[in-house]
Amino acid sequence: MNRLPKASINTVILAGTVISDPVAGTDDRGMAFTTFRLATQRSYKPDYPFQPGTDGYRIVAWDVLAELCAQHLERGQAVYVEGMLTTRDTWSGGKHRSVTEVRAGDVYSIDYRERMFRDELRLLDINI
Repeated sequence: MNRLPKASINTVILAGTVISDPVAGTDDRGMAFTTFRLATQRSYKPDYPFQPGTDGYRIVAWDVLAELCAQHLERGQAVYVEGMLTTRDTWSGGKHRSVTEVRAGDVYSIDYRERMFRDELRLLDINI
């Protein structure tokens, strides 16, 4: 008899562009959260030439990470997100809906323009 392993892995790693300004709020328990959407680029080859595509993801950060994301992220910024995939049920107007999102554990800016600008300032001995 085949048995599924008791342990499982739920890790999501994304690097892409923030496509919506972060929205901060608190839940019913008073816990801080911030949501934003992230787009990633992909290429696939059903026929030559490569066909580009974009995928969008809803990202949710909680607690201290939520506050940091609300303060420092903005639309158009390149970020790296590591977290886990979650699904929750919502009801609106009597209709059931399942929402799949990435619960962020780590969020890092990988905006190369910002990094290049900071490096230029360091070369000029400007304290940042």
